[in-house]
Amino acid sequence: MTRYVTSAGLAGLVWLISTAGCGPVSERYYCDDMGCYFCDGNGCVNVASPTPASCTGNRSCTSGTVCTSAGCLLICTASATCPQGTVCKAERCVAPRAPVPVAKECSTFRDCSKDTTCRAGTCVPCGGTSGPCPCDTGADCSADTVCAAGLCTSSRDACKYTSECAAGSTCADGQCVVSCSSACPSGFSCVAGICTTVPVATCPADEPCPSIAPNCVLRQCVGSCTQDADCAAGQFCNQGVCLSDTRPKPNCVTDQSCQGSSGPTRACVAGYCKYRCVSNGTCASIDARIAYCAMDGVCRSASEANPQCTWSGDCSGGLRCIDNACR
Repeated sequence: MTRYVTSAGLAGLVWLISTAGCGPVSERYYCDDMGCYFCDGNGCVNVASPTPASCTGNRSCTSGTVCTSAGCLLICTASATCPQGTVCKAERCVAPRAPVPVAKECSTFRDCSKDTTCRAGTCVPCGGTSGPCPCDTGADCSADTVCAAGLCTSSRDACKYTSECAAGSTCADGQCVVSCSSACPSGFSCVAGICTTVPVATCPADEPCPSIAPNCVLRQCVGSCTQDADCAAGQFCNQGVCLSDTRPKPNCVTDQSCQGSSGPTRACVAGYCKYRCVSNGTCASIDARIAYCAMDGVCRSASEANPQCTWSGDCSGGLRCIDNACR
């Protein structure tokens, strides 16, 4: 389509014509506030602006570009360095009529590096005393932490086996949660043998949380803390924020604390009283519920001795790891 330059670009067109002389007119490139054009002695033709690649954060853009509300845009210092059809605005190459783009460093924690998470489009520190970092798998977490129920948690605060939990609880994705066969407390449902609930998001769009619970963790506004005593009953201080206490319950420090008045001798293994073994027969003779001699040389249930999973990241298809099985 042929287009003649508007009054905003008239001076530039006059220059083009005045410098053309009487000979053949070469095609020249020109931009004004309305668009970019190729112009010759017969007029000007619009130059289409390239469509930016979509992005969720800077990590999804190629080198030399950044993520914005308009997509991945080339960084610039002058329009001369921008692709045809674009001009340099706020150090970004955009279409002349496009608004100044808003920077979008991230949309989710997956756009950020380790030990940072996404808050209001910016990667900010997490872990330490800043609240646990979100995760999909253990690869998202730093040393000495594991990915338990979507959060990088200290390995000492996450269970691997149901036998590490208090009576009536099951180890599900690193958390000791209430077991069930049918009934659960009000607000919970019995799903795959555990009582679960879907919490209502209180910070769904990374909006500021109230001062009484200023931290957004898994879309929930939670309180700050420096020790367990700062949190409400049933909670513990997890890296600077108060979360539900789903920690395992170690029951020994030394072998002596595992000794009973009669029966086979137990040993304190990684904080838990266990029967040591060399064969399944040894375990079966002690208790049919723990009739399997596991790789770590202690008697365990079938699911613990031959675990399908330890964390939900070990499962596929959206299944969760519950009692060492993907469900």
